[in-house]
Amino acid sequence: MFLLCNPHNPTGNVFSAADLSCIADICSTNNVPICSDDIHNELLLGNACYTPLPSLSPSISEQSITLVGPTKTFNLSGLGGGFAMKYPASG
Repeated sequence: MFLLCNPHNPTGNVFSAADLSCIADICSTNNVPICSDDIHNELLLGNACYTPLPSLSPSISEQSITLVGPTKTFNLSGLGGGFAMKYPASG
């Protein structure tokens, strides 16, 4: 399993669609599922544009799981909750 943090913590790097596609292609070629930790997806600086990994294509959606939660964006760290999303493989 490839563990991805998008946007990256602690650097704040927001991966472009091209970067994410490259990562997904490498994982697909090697039959490696992707777990994308996107808990920081609403904490963006400047003109940064967040791209969810599974939004790139149905095949990438099939090989990935996305983790999100309100704890970072809304300062709810005591909540202790989050969720995993498995997007359907529809275009």
